[in-house]
Amino acid sequence: MDVYTVFGSNSHQEIGTQLTRGSVVTLFGSTEIDLTQAQMASDEVILNLFTLFGETTLRIPATWNVSSALVTLFGDASGRSATQGNSPQRLRIQGICLFGACDIHRMDGRLETGSRED
Repeated sequence: MDVYTVFGSNSHQEIGTQLTRGSVVTLFGSTEIDLTQAQMASDEVILNLFTLFGETTLRIPATWNVSSALVTLFGDASGRSATQGNSPQRLRIQGICLFGACDIHRMDGRLETGSRED
């Protein structure tokens, strides 16, 4: 999965995909990625994010674990290091968020579960 947004907005949904890796680049815009209908091809999937003067929102299944090496400078990142349940599956997020926001929302079906975690 590779998603690029420059000076605009982009909404992307993975349905029935065996996710192996991903890259999301957002420059001066907003990107929303919905992974609630995706499956992980292995126990760990690496997602590279680069956000500059924009916002990247990830919607993930409530059962996925998340670990992050996301660096922020004059920006905000939320929900990036949360463990949920005993699932061995982990989404590892790495990258940079400059002058923007990177948010992760856990979803159970189409409903968000709880508040934003950090």
